[in-house]
Amino acid sequence: MVFKRKITMALAIIVIGAGCFSAGAFKERHSTNKGTSALAEKTLKQGSSVEIEKSPEIQAYLDNAGVKVFAEEKESSLQNLHLTTMITNAGIVYIDPNAGVMFQQSIPNILDNSSHKFEPLSKHVVNDFINAIPNKIIAKAPHEKMIVDMFTDITCGWCQKVHQNLQEYLDAGITMRFILYPREGLDGETNVAKKMSTIVQDSNPLKALQDAMQGSYVRPAAQVDQTIVNNVTAGAGINVSATPVIIVNGYIIRGYVPAKTLAEVFLDKK
Repeated sequence: MVFKRKITMALAIIVIGAGCFSAGAFKERHSTNKGTSALAEKTLKQGSSVEIEKSPEIQAYLDNAGVKVFAEEKESSLQNLHLTTMITNAGIVYIDPNAGVMFQQSIPNILDNSSHKFEPLSKHVVNDFINAIPNKIIAKAPHEKMIVDMFTDITCGWCQKVHQNLQEYLDAGITMRFILYPREGLDGETNVAKKMSTIVQDSNPLKALQDAMQGSYVRPAAQVDQTIVNNVTAGAGINVSATPVIIVNGYIIRGYVPAKTLAEVFLDKK
């Protein structure tokens, strides 16, 4: 039962990431779709090809996650791929030049037989890439159990909700590392990049960031700090276009996720 619950929640996180839904929005969306599931399955099956035999691991994953397959077709062009993962200024790209195949913005997932979960193909390179970003603003949990990186903008309402409830994350053992990312770009009309430059230059940047998220006025710096420039470049590398974007162990989650949900999905239950 615990296994089924955790794998279902992991699937929910993947959907959140794809659609920028909050955890609550996913629950509502999933519930709404239940009523049409039987009709959709019957309709789509009529025009689908012959069912493809699946490995026991894949079938178990689909069954435990409550996923119903409506139609399927084996893609001969995707057989025996040898993909290279690239983090570029145009986002994450997966390419096999010999096969003439490229994925962009869609993240392929591969089954980890040891955990019985699908893992993003880019997980390890994304994790290393994010860890290398300098000058993050860190709120360290006293009893750290996990580390979460978050691209955040002081004008983003969902980001503000994370910051206003920061203590909940810390109490759950979640250390938060904030990457200041102006959604409007480096030269936006409201000077967000320059305001966040003032924050990173403050003697206590975490306090300055928390104050800004509570509505305190921030005077724009004379020019954009190099840290903010670097953060925008890094954000482009993993397709950040809106905030918040949360990265946990190489997983990219687009949208607000409460501390409780992060802990339930990513912290092992003994």
